[in-house]
Parts: sequence; structure tokens; C-alpha cells
Amino acid sequence: MFQGNQQDRYHLHFHMPHAEQLPMKLCSAFPLLPSIFVIVTLLPLALADLNSDKQALLAFAAAVPHGRKLNWNPAAPICSSWVGITCTSDGTRVLELRLPAVGLSGPIPPNSLGKLDAL
Repeated sequence: MFQGNQQDRYHLHFHMPHAEQLPMKLCSAFPLLPSIFVIVTLLPLALADLNSDKQALLAFAAAVPHGRKLNWNPAAPICSSWVGITCTSDGTRVLELRLPAVGLSGPIPPNSLGKLDAL
């Protein structure tokens, strides 16, 4: 029916955008999207856990008599400046509590160290 150029003249071409047609910068960002999503989703949870650990430690320090001052400043970073505290390698949880020679006495109050579930 159609010959040569006539067929090409009536042939419909649909143009669909493909990944190779996107700008190169946008294409190179696609592999990062899942990582960014995970970070944005999990970071608040990790910070909430560390904040929960901080509140538990402050409750413990306020309730248990001790002879030597702990100097735990609520505004300072727990993992790097609180005496006797060791955190996980990623800095999201309190992993260890060592308070020798602080002179702690009395029972451990409820809702304090029991909340440190990464110990």
C-alpha cells in the first residue's frame, strides 16, 4: 500500500522520556535516594533513643545519692563528654555505664537505668 517515504510520512512516533534522556546529574542522584530516605527516616529514631537514654541517666543521677559530683551537663553531648558513659560506635545508644569511686548508695530507682536497654 505505502511505498518508501510514504510509509515513513504516516508512521506515528510516540516519544517517551527515558532515564538516559534525563540530565546526567539527576541520573547520578537516583542511587542515593534510597540511602537518603533511610537516613531521614531513621535519624530521628536514633536521636530519640539517645535522648531517652539521657533522660534515664539524669533521673538516675537525681535520685541516687552519690559522694562525688558527676558533672553530667544536660546540654553537653553524652557520648563524648559525660564521665563514665560509653556509647555505641555510631553514637546512638548508651552501651556502658562505669562509675567507680563516685560513692553511689541506695537502690536503683525505677524508670532510670532499666530504660537503658542497650547496656
